[in-house]
Amino acid sequence: MDIFHHSVLNKGESVKNILEKQSKTWNKDDGIPLVDYSSQKPNFRPGRHAETIDLKDFKRFLNESKPYDFDIMLEIKDKEISAIKAVKIAEHDKRFYRNELIY
Repeated sequence: MDIFHHSVLNKGESVKNILEKQSKTWNKDDGIPLVDYSSQKPNFRPGRHAETIDLKDFKRFLNESKPYDFDIMLEIKDKEISAIKAVKIAEHDKRFYRNELIY
């Protein structure tokens, strides 16, 4: 599931509706679904990826996607900078799981 492409190309379907449809095609043996997340670059043509995470949009996405569980792959140009911001927001969500490696 690609959230950004859905936002640009959808025909009125909500994120929740799309995740519901996706969940019906996913078996437990398939593992956890993956959602590709990015957002629109402000003041550019529709479909242009933002260079950094839009925190307000990301929070909205997390709220709209409840109760579905999935892994998130960020498609953001500034990589780790946005990943850290996303984790700080997502860690307050019950679905968030932090797997910390201990050496």
